[in-house]
Amino acid sequence: MQSQPVLYVIYFFVYGLVVSVCLAIQGVVWPAFNLPEPQLWLLPFAFIILYQGFWFSVFFVYLTSIVITGFTVMPFGLCLAILMILFIIIQFFKQRFFWPEFSFYFLVSLCIGFLFPVLHFFLSITSKNTPTIIRPEYYQWLYQPFMISLMSIVLFYTCRRIDKALKINELNLNR
Repeated sequence: MQSQPVLYVIYFFVYGLVVSVCLAIQGVVWPAFNLPEPQLWLLPFAFIILYQGFWFSVFFVYLTSIVITGFTVMPFGLCLAILMILFIIIQFFKQRFFWPEFSFYFLVSLCIGFLFPVLHFFLSITSKNTPTIIRPEYYQWLYQPFMISLMSIVLFYTCRRIDKALKINELNLNR
């Protein structure tokens, strides 16, 4: 049996790999469908924040920011600011309305699907002279949350299986 710090590190990097796979699917496989790419990496991001502890989630926000900047042209500071705002919003809902079922995860996925492009657009405009979004495509802003919420079905049960395989309940990450 491995010690708990080693299991924390393994868990941290397994979900970093899940985010990387979601980014790869978004950037390589999804364009073959000739549809706008949904932000699939938001799903494991939301899962960790909802089902794990506060400090573990804060470190995961930072890891996700690092991974995303390797796959996109979004600056690290902008990415971290967007993810921290989403983290605060998810924590607010988690502390007030949380129930540990798929339906809550689905609703949170739908919410962050709507919020991410809006936050990205407004923070991009206010943070730099040359924003990363020049012409917003509003139909994508309506399309992506629904695709994210549909994909949340697959990711939720995949993340639950990862938790069972790593025996996360024994780690007490929720504290």
